[in-house]
Order: sequence, then C-alpha cells, then structure tokens
Amino acid sequence: MTLSQKILSGFVACTIILVLVAIFSFRNSEKFLETNQWVNHTYEVLSEFDQVLSATTDAETGARGFVITGNDMFLDPYNKAKSDINEHINRVKALTIDNPVQQKNIDLLVKQIELRDANLQEMIRLRKKDFEKSKESVSSGVGKQLQDEIRKIVATCKEIESNLLSDRKKSSEEDAKNFNSIFIILLLFIAAVLVSVYLLITANLKALKKAEQESADKNWILSGSFELNEKIRGEKQARELAQIIIDQICNYLKAQIGVIYLFESGQLNLAGSYAYHYRKNNTSVIQLGEGLVGQAALEKKAIIFTEVPDDYIKINSGIGNIVPKNVIITPFLHDGVLKGVIEIGTARQLSDLDMQLLQMIGENIAIVISASQSQEKMKELLEETQRQAEELQTQQEELRQSNEELQEKTSLLEESESELKAQQEELQQTNEELEEKANLLEEQKEKLENAKLGIETKARELEVTSKYKSEFLANMSHELRTPLNSILILSQLLSENKNKSLADKEVQFSKNIYNSGADLLNLINEILDLSKVESGKMELDIANVEFEDITSNLMSIFSEQAKNKPIDFSINLNNA
Repeated sequence: MTLSQKILSGFVACTIILVLVAIFSFRNSEKFLETNQWVNHTYEVLSEFDQVLSATTDAETGARGFVITGNDMFLDPYNKAKSDINEHINRVKALTIDNPVQQKNIDLLVKQIELRDANLQEMIRLRKKDFEKSKESVSSGVGKQLQDEIRKIVATCKEIESNLLSDRKKSSEEDAKNFNSIFIILLLFIAAVLVSVYLLITANLKALKKAEQESADKNWILSGSFELNEKIRGEKQARELAQIIIDQICNYLKAQIGVIYLFESGQLNLAGSYAYHYRKNNTSVIQLGEGLVGQAALEKKAIIFTEVPDDYIKINSGIGNIVPKNVIITPFLHDGVLKGVIEIGTARQLSDLDMQLLQMIGENIAIVISASQSQEKMKELLEETQRQAEELQTQQEELRQSNEELQEKTSLLEESESELKAQQEELQQTNEELEEKANLLEEQKEKLENAKLGIETKARELEVTSKYKSEFLANMSHELRTPLNSILILSQLLSENKNKSLADKEVQFSKNIYNSGADLLNLINEILDLSKVESGKMELDIANVEFEDITSNLMSIFSEQAKNKPIDFSINLNNA
C-alpha cells in the first residue's frame, strides 16, 4: 500500500467515525430532550395535585368560617375553591391521560372530594337552620376523615409521579453515561488513526527537512507576524495593545525579559512589560536621547547591546537572577513618525532571523498603536492594514511560486526528491483537514456538556422553587387565616353585645377590631392567592368610596390614642 493510500484510508476511517458520532449525538440529543419534556410534565402534574389539595383546604376553611360566624362572606372563598378544584382536576386528568393507574386514582379523588363537598354543604345547610346542630356536625370528625382521605389519595398520586420522575432522571443519566463512553471510545480511535498518520508523515518529512529549511525560516517569520496581527486585531486601548505586543514578542522569540514604551506627549512612557522587576534606578518615563532607549528613539534605529555588564537589569526567577547576554532596543515607526520603543533581553544570542522578524513586525505594531491613539485616522489606518495584508498575501504567493520553481529545478536533478515533495504537500493538506475535523468535534462535545449542565441546573431550581411554594401555601393558609377568623368571630360577637354587658365605647372598640381584622383578612387572601399573580389574571374591582366611612373609621381607630397622648385629633373633610 502506497503512502497516499494509507493516508486516504485513515481519512476515510476518521470520516466514517465522525459521521457515526454525529448520528449518535443527534439521536441522543433527541432522546435527552424528550426525557426533559417528560420531567417538566411530571413537575406540572405534581403542581396541579398541590393546587387541588390547597383548594380543598380553602373550601373547608370558608365553610368552617361560615359555620362559626354565620357570615355569608365566608362562602365566597368556599365557592371560589369549588371552582378551582374542578379546574385543577380537569387539568390533571388531561395531563395523566396516558397513565391508567393515575386516572383511576383521580376518579377516586373526585368521588372523595364530592363526598367532602356534600359534607360541607350539609354543615352550611344546618348552620342556616340551627347553629347547635352545625356545631355537632363539625365536632363529629367526619369532615376530618374525608379530608384526610383526600390527602392520602393526593399523596399516592404524587408518589406515583415522583417515582416516574426518578425513573426518567435515571434513564437520562444512564443515556448520558453510555453516550460519553461510546464518544470517548470513538475519540480514542480517531486519535489512534491521527497518531498513525502523524507518525507516517513525520517519517517522510525527515527526508525533506534540509531542502525546506529556508522555506521554514520564512514561514516562521510570516507566522510570527501573522500571530501578532491576529492578537492585536480589533479595537483595544493603546496600553492593552502594548502589553499584548510585548507578551507575544517575548513568547515567540523566547526572550526572558522585555518592556515597551509608547511615545506620548514628547516622551517615552512605560506601557507594558514581560517578567520586568521594578527597581529604584528603573524609570517609567524616558526623554528622547536619555539612555539607550532614548537614544534609539532619537535616532529612530535599533541598538544591539551584546556585552551586558553585571550590574545591568537582571532576569529574575524563583531560584535566582541572571544577566541577559543580549539586549536589543528597536523603535517602531509609522510613516517615519516615532510611535514607541521595544526593549528585550535574552539569555541566548539573537539570530539574524530574530532581527528580521523584529524589523518586519515593527511597522505593523506602529500602525496598530497609532490607530488606537487616534480614532480620527481610523479609516486611513484600516486601508494601510488591508494593503499590508495584501502585500503579505503577495509575499506568500511569491514564496509559493519560488518553492514551486525550486521543486521544478530539483526534479530535473533528482526525480525521486520531486515525488517526495509532492507527497509532502498532499500529506500537509490532509493533516490540516483532519485537525479541522477534530476541532469541530471538540466544540460539539463542549456545547453538549454546557447544555446538559444548564438543564440540570434549571431542573434543580424548579424542584426547589416548587417545594418552597407548596410548603408556603400549605402552611400560611392555615397559620394566618385560622387565628384571624377566630379574632373576627369573637370581635363580631362582642360588637353584637347580646348580653348588654359592654359599654357603648367598648362595643365601638369591638367593631373597630372586627373592621381592621376583616381588612387584614382580605389583604392576606390577596397575598396568598399566588396562582392569580403567576398566571397574570389579577382583577381590579372598581367601586365608589364613601369618604365619610373612611373618616369615621380613622376617628374610631385613632381618637382614643390621641386622647392618651394627649393630642387634639380631628379630620376635616372638604365637601368639594
């Protein structure tokens, strides 16, 4: 099997695996979405059961309030709760239409609710005729037994839904684990194929290494220039650009220390550094002609310092300090105008290749810095950058043509070497395509993991929110309304003063207590009725307000307090 056939085989194998991974990922995503929909469906069913139980509790509270007080206003929440019960029952039946067991449980729940409603209606009927008989009906405990049975059925239904929820979550987790395992296996196989192809390519590249050294050097310079251009592309602040530039140059040249100065307001200001340790004799501001940096800026040409004294700036590390062997100071100019100076130090000798790179990127750096400092020249600088990009492409094209001419001349001298060069170009193209496929696969994996984490987070948040809401409605409905209803009943009985044992003022105080308690009860009912707030169905009742009633109520509440202060308290109502 020839080299090209081996590479083609590896490429075909990777392509097939990538297609399989894509198909498997698509199917697994569909299944995951379906499972998530069922999980949300289960949460909705659980919420509806909670609403049914809450509504039955509200109906019981309203009916008991009427039995105790005989006030028809307590029948309003009772009638409202009956309507809510029917609505939530119909909704939960529709949601569980695919579950015969739940349908049977819901039918039992409906029958039990009907029995409980009949019991409440009987209590109301007896209260309208005879208060004592209605009290006996309440004390019999039949209503409590019916309500407990309702809670038991609802608990059974919720337990079934909770089990379904647990099963669906387990299924989703198992699918995710299986997908990860298969995905890793396929990735390892692809990696093995890529490594094999890489080793094969490396073996053939060794024979061409000497002939391509010159081309590699030029590509190294172009690559350094291109990488720097990529990092400084876009709108950035001048000092941010300066830091990026010095970091990239030091990393690319393997320099151990470096600083960059920007020419601003007639002086050089330190704008960025790499492994730079500030000392007392260092300065962040340099004038033109001051020191080597200032002299290089003044002459607008590079200065290379090879015999560095021991007391010069040192390269610091965690285990010691060394003096750099070479220091190069090069200004960067744009259209002959000084924009700044770069100074780097290395522990090795700088090569001609390093100097060529610094010379090539100098003008690009000056253009970018100039663009950042002057937004008014943005259009002109952008055209210059595009022109330089075209020149870079032209140089690359000329380099490619030179390589082709070199290959043609070499093929005349040695036919076998020409064949190896042609194979090298084919191998390089194939390797680039494989790298692109691998990067695409890694991005798809990362997106899938992020989506999975997001869904799990939302599910946990929804579960906690539903739990807190259910506990709040269940507890606060009894804890607030029941004692408040008792206060209303007692204050109403006192205000009636059937035994004539209270003074007129005490009767008035009782009426004040009753009116304030009734207002508080209405406010609590509105606060606890969260379902209307969530569904956006809050209604406004617009009615005429009698100002005389308001002033009378305020006088009754605050007049006694004003007398105890003592304070003269009065309310004047403008008839206009």
